[in-house]
Amino acid sequence: MLALSANGGQSGSGVLWATTMGTSTPTMILHAFDATNLSNELWNNTMVPTRDDFGNFSKFDPPLIANGKVYVPTFSSRVAVYGLGVAPPTFTVSPTSLAFGNVQINATSAALPVVVANTSSAALPIASIMFTAQTPTNSRRSTPALPPSRSDRIARSA
Repeated sequence: MLALSANGGQSGSGVLWATTMGTSTPTMILHAFDATNLSNELWNNTMVPTRDDFGNFSKFDPPLIANGKVYVPTFSSRVAVYGLGVAPPTFTVSPTSLAFGNVQINATSAALPVVVANTSSAALPIASIMFTAQTPTNSRRSTPALPPSRSDRIARSA
């Protein structure tokens, strides 16, 4: 099935949307083609399947375009929605490694700080932070997200 979208009357902004059967039935592929040159595929949902795959093919249902988004009905009990998303938050971690020196067995070293800085304009969701060593440990945060342009200091001992 085919559908056409464009950014108002802006020349060169046309996109031809097409749904096709995947190689393993009943999967479906949504394609986006440059409407001025159909040999130029801009995107399809198999390019990043872990993010964009939407499931089973729904026959005779064209993609619907509204408000900058593309809606695709499926037989997987959902409607897939695609559009320009928000860039994922960016962050830095400093330092990237810690040197605890020689620590006796069953002793605890002095805590060393690690700073996680959210360098984006969106909240940085953090469920947990994994510290890897001979025995990996997982630290939980009391707050689920680091606000934009903020840092969090985490102390870790060996």
